[in-house]
Amino acid sequence: MLDNIASTTSTMVQRLKAAGGIILGKTKTVECAFGGWGTNQKMGTPMNPWDLETHRIPGGSSSGTAVAVASGMAPCGMGSDTGGSIRLPAAYCGLVGLKVTAGRLPLHGIMPLSQSLDTPGPIAQTVLDCLIMFDVLDGREGWKIAQDMDNGAGLYAVLNKGVSGLRLGSLADSERKQCSEDMLESYDMALDRLRAMGAEIIPFKNLISYGDMADDNGMITAVEAFHNHGRFYKNPDLPMDEDVRTRMLSGEHYHAHDYFRVLQQRKETMAAFGDAIRGFDALVMPSSTSTAPALTNVDQAVSPGYFTRPFNFLEMCGLSVPINLASDGMPTSLQIVGKAHDEAMCLRVGAALEQDLPPIGRPDLS
Repeated sequence: MLDNIASTTSTMVQRLKAAGGIILGKTKTVECAFGGWGTNQKMGTPMNPWDLETHRIPGGSSSGTAVAVASGMAPCGMGSDTGGSIRLPAAYCGLVGLKVTAGRLPLHGIMPLSQSLDTPGPIAQTVLDCLIMFDVLDGREGWKIAQDMDNGAGLYAVLNKGVSGLRLGSLADSERKQCSEDMLESYDMALDRLRAMGAEIIPFKNLISYGDMADDNGMITAVEAFHNHGRFYKNPDLPMDEDVRTRMLSGEHYHAHDYFRVLQQRKETMAAFGDAIRGFDALVMPSSTSTAPALTNVDQAVSPGYFTRPFNFLEMCGLSVPINLASDGMPTSLQIVGKAHDEAMCLRVGAALEQDLPPIGRPDLS
């Protein structure tokens, strides 16, 4: 693909440039954006900047974007999220990442992984930076964004609303078992801070486990990814990433009736989940089940998107915000999940936590 030159510029990049953004370059990703750990066998895996001694995963698939922002190369960057590919690298690298509602931002000019699930969006150092970039990507004119920022209007009005009176759904005991002790400790600390700020924290018992929805999301991704890119991976002579090859070729083994059955189940699950979350303003849970593992400890047969994939499947929105450093010195993160088209609620809760919690700081690159 060295001689492959893009014939079009994506709408997302056009909007960033039109607003005065300076495009520094393309950052590394998992091959075809198919993987949550952020690894890349052929081009190299970016190093999580929070640990300069052990090569830890950066999260994927938008691995390079998160590493560039976390290490101060850029104030913000673009990612795409099919099963967690914005929220996971943001979480592992101590950043803010926004996964928008399905269809909210245009996919024109973006190489597809899964047309049913792909969502582009921002990764930034703060909730405010994430919101500004989201506004630009959403096509709002610069003068309107500046006016709203100056007047505390529009989406910017929610940044100082706090969480008093909000009803937030927390993990059921069965889902907490997925998390490491460090992650649960940080998660419970964040819940305590939200309670102290006036939010009502209520355990949310999801009708279908997050693991089952994550698996269905993975199946849709595999089928559509194979349709888009399978020709490269079926050729054993092409030097493709073997971890991605395994995932990609799995999409060939499903039958059409399997695929359409899951699509139908998706509609039914979305309706049932929508009924279940009535009365909740948002759900709050860890973005990942643990902190960033060492590259040598990664199990490529397992996805880290246990808590992120379900909300691509459900066409909801979510925001990852850093909340603490664990005992290993790595960032932990909270995911705030909002109903479809309620990015404002995710940003509101994220901003309240960001203002209340002591900042985790930045990686020491000296």
